Amino acid sequence: MFQTGQSVFYKNMGVCEIVSICTPTDKGCSKPCYMLRPLSTNGSTFYVPVDRADQLLRALLSPDEALKLIHKMPTMELLAFHNIRERDPIVKEIFKSGSQERLISLMRTMHTKPGREGKSLTAKETEILGNAEKLLYDELSVVLDIPYSEVYCYIERELTKKVAT
Repeated sequence: MFQTGQSVFYKNMGVCEIVSICTPTDKGCSKPCYMLRPLSTNGSTFYVPVDRADQLLRALLSPDEALKLIHKMPTMELLAFHNIRERDPIVKEIFKSGSQERLISLMRTMHTKPGREGKSLTAKETEILGNAEKLLYDELSVVLDIPYSEVYCYIERELTKKVAT
């Protein structure tokens, strides 16, 4: 069970703080819920039933897990899809999963898709990539205690250090 004040990863939404555990009867709910406030968005709140928390929330990565994840990035698998009809269900499943490894695989695939050389991403691909980066960088920013705007450069430095050693 999660605690009030704890930061958690809410699938599809990113890092949220548990503000309280309540029964929001004004929202038509009759069971206890976690009231969540996204750390990256002001003014929003979400309610997640306590009995469904294990399906929708997870503990944040530890700093060590985050560094290991970053160091594994270059070797993570590329996804196999050849067209939009194949891509969209895979992308939907990845965002629902809350798996940072799967998000990274998706990001790598979007950047290295065969035939991509010299071509820019489509608007939909740009949206997918942006959403994946937001979820990944949101968590890395919190667990590594660095500003969100510096996550990309931090990852590059870590990967450069790893190659140099």
